[in-house]
Amino acid sequence: MRVFKSDHRYKHYRAGYHYIAEFARAGRTDHPLFVAMVTELRALHGHNIVTFADKDGWPNKRLNEHYIIEQRQGHSHKRIYVKNESDLSLILLKLNQ
Repeated sequence: MRVFKSDHRYKHYRAGYHYIAEFARAGRTDHPLFVAMVTELRALHGHNIVTFADKDGWPNKRLNEHYIIEQRQGHSHKRIYVKNESDLSLILLKLNQ
């Protein structure tokens, strides 16, 4: 796993998600850490997709305003985009990494 501050080249930069935790593409060595970080983020800010009812009562979905989880085909590409660096620091301290 590596944690870095993104620049304008990354997907969610314009939405304000400037910090990225990127996990290994090959193998599953980072998978337990990824699951633990997602669990801590959900405990801190709720699920990554928030469902709410509009004015007519129809369900709508939107992304969490604090973090986004990105997983691509076969879970080989995993990233967590976070708005605040302090959230990543807090989670890594909780996990003793």
